[in-house]
Amino acid sequence: MRRIVFTALAGTFLFLATPVRAEDDPDLQTAKSHLQAARDVLQKAPHDYSGNRKQALAHVKQALTQIDQALAFDAKRDRRQGHKEQKLDNKLERRENKLEHELDDVKKHRDQLQND
Repeated sequence: MRRIVFTALAGTFLFLATPVRAEDDPDLQTAKSHLQAARDVLQKAPHDYSGNRKQALAHVKQALTQIDQALAFDAKRDRRQGHKEQKLDNKLERRENKLEHELDDVKKHRDQLQND
């Protein structure tokens, strides 16, 4: 049982270390699903095995919390990134409008010089 929990925890931390977005990582979602199944089995186990079942259950719950935190962090980062992109888009649009206005002014001045 320790081997299963250790493998699940090690796998979870490896998945968290990758640069892939957590919500898009099928391996992370699979690990979460497996950990939930392990949690359910451990909760229903009839023996405590000298406290080892309880300790394993605590580790599995901790791993699930870590996965949930990774997913929440990704969602928060995406919102911040989207906000930054929106600000940059707005800034770019203002600068484009300013340049268009200045170009119109240059064209007007050029036309005036040509007509004089």
